[in-house]
Amino acid sequence: MNRLLKLPVAALALACVAMAPAALAQDLPVLNPASEGHNEIEYAIRNVFSENDLHACITGGEEGLTLDLIDADPEMPGVDIDPSLIYGRAYIGPYPFEAAETTLDYRRFRTSAGIDEGKATLPVGYLLTSGHNSEDWTDEGRVTVRLDLMLESETGRDTPLGMYDLFVSFRQTGNGFERVPFLLEGPFVCVVSSDEPDAMVIRYETDVTAETAVVLTDSGRTFESEGKVHEVAIGGLQPSTTYGYVVEVGGTETKPFQFTTAPPRGTDEIVFAYTGDSREGGYGGESSFMGVNQKTLERIAAVAYRQGAEFLVQGGDLFNGYTTSPEDFRTQFYSWKQGVSGFWHTRPVYTAMGNHEALLRVFQTPSTVRLDRWPYDAESAEAVFADELSQFTNGPEPSDPRRPTYRESVYSFQYGNVLMVCYNNNYWYTNSHDRFGGCPQGYLFEDQLEWIENQLEAAEEDATIDHVFLMAQEPVFPCGGHTGDAMWYSGDNNVRAHVYTDGELVPEELGIIEVRDRFVRAITGSTKVAAVLGSDEHAYYRILINENVPVGDLARDDEDGDGVLDDASPVDWIENPTWFITSGGAGAPYYSEEPAPWNEYWNAMGGDGYYFSSQENVIIFRVDGESVEAVVYNPSGEVIDTIDDLAEVKR
Repeated sequence: MNRLLKLPVAALALACVAMAPAALAQDLPVLNPASEGHNEIEYAIRNVFSENDLHACITGGEEGLTLDLIDADPEMPGVDIDPSLIYGRAYIGPYPFEAAETTLDYRRFRTSAGIDEGKATLPVGYLLTSGHNSEDWTDEGRVTVRLDLMLESETGRDTPLGMYDLFVSFRQTGNGFERVPFLLEGPFVCVVSSDEPDAMVIRYETDVTAETAVVLTDSGRTFESEGKVHEVAIGGLQPSTTYGYVVEVGGTETKPFQFTTAPPRGTDEIVFAYTGDSREGGYGGESSFMGVNQKTLERIAAVAYRQGAEFLVQGGDLFNGYTTSPEDFRTQFYSWKQGVSGFWHTRPVYTAMGNHEALLRVFQTPSTVRLDRWPYDAESAEAVFADELSQFTNGPEPSDPRRPTYRESVYSFQYGNVLMVCYNNNYWYTNSHDRFGGCPQGYLFEDQLEWIENQLEAAEEDATIDHVFLMAQEPVFPCGGHTGDAMWYSGDNNVRAHVYTDGELVPEELGIIEVRDRFVRAITGSTKVAAVLGSDEHAYYRILINENVPVGDLARDDEDGDGVLDDASPVDWIENPTWFITSGGAGAPYYSEEPAPWNEYWNAMGGDGYYFSSQENVIIFRVDGESVEAVVYNPSGEVIDTIDDLAEVKR
């Protein structure tokens, strides 16, 4: 089968694949382009190798661990790769570096080896020698292995195959070195909330199926798990309490970690961080690493850690995505997890689903048609997103059971006196909604809108909730890079989802402007929404929306009745002024400001209702009773902007 590769230095390649009869026969809520004779193609595969394949290629050896790519299964278009033509370099260093001295874990490399004819000896024993043993290891350790791979060509124009980071554990024996089963990723602190402050989850993945245990080091309580992906539920805890823990795999255990349980409902002093868009920066090295800008993401996470954030939320676009390969999608997820792992070992990370978290079926029609990948229960972007994370599961069910799940991409949780509501306005993605069905970026179905409205209504009546934050990828009022889509589409209300039902493509009743207005009505009708958080635009900005801001009135501004706003007027139904804040500065290529009705209004008016910066950024929110301070930092820790109290506009 031909494969598709998106190489760092190559143009996009496309490859046709056969359509299985079962795929044609499914009762899909989209019109399958294959039924009209269009060819399915493979598209935008970022990583030639999967992390699972590469891990399996590392085994024991006499002089060190052995790398042998003979059994790897690269996805590359039209090329049957001969492993003997792969060369490059492997870099090795202890992970976590100086583990006994740090709580924010990070990688550091110390030695390397050449890769020739697809093989290398990884000199892990070097890290056990005097002068190089930073971890005080005796006969075993855990390392990061970075592979920088090239494919030799007869033409002399060799092809880069990418860089990959792997975590590997080893032990020295009388016969050399052996590979020791251990963690492929994690451990990660998950599902920490005031809804259940006596419980949480530790998630990790082992490189082989293994018997493991999470041990609370203060009490010795042990929670066992067997398998490869482990979601270990920890119960019987006390709120606002710090616990030490280790993960045991066979006779090996991690360094000691800690986690802190959530405070009781209503606790009014908390700190959390928000950022978004950590996909590749596009400029080589660690800024373009397995689909992620790991260089910036690690620095952003470190700033959040130093500022005392109790949890970190990210507004999506974790990685490049837009791939037709589930293995590539999971490998890019793996890379993102590496970037935030130093924070995540001890404090939870939650995320929304971005437009780049797209796992696709792609057809050449002759235009390129992209549809959310089916079967939806196993290979949709939503299903794999949920499988790769341990998040909350209290979101709605889709009103049409043929559509993908909302599980773990639509959810809410309370932390202290804050309710965090994550919605998904990149659900069931397509770029051809009016031709084959699916959902355009920014759109919300009725089932999600009702769920959001119910969340806000319940929060109004809950005395333990003082502040509500909502987060999703697509900004409601875009200001730089996405004014032509997001939840605005330049005022075109004709944009809407379509569902293929009984042989017809049926448009949803509400257009994108009607969806936006219904959403904003619910938001501004609340007295407790501190801010609506978005990403997608690779910048930072805050914009205050009140009854004077020209957001566009569908009844008044569509002068010719074609569904497209010809102007933008203020509306009279905004009850409470509300901040809409975008942070898309975790590493994606920067965007600058572009005109939209709301920022043009504030730029003309002056004052503190609007601010825009193209710097990479993370926002630290400090909740103190009825006030919420927001301080925006760049990756160097410099302050970009400050809002003294987000809640003040409600008063």
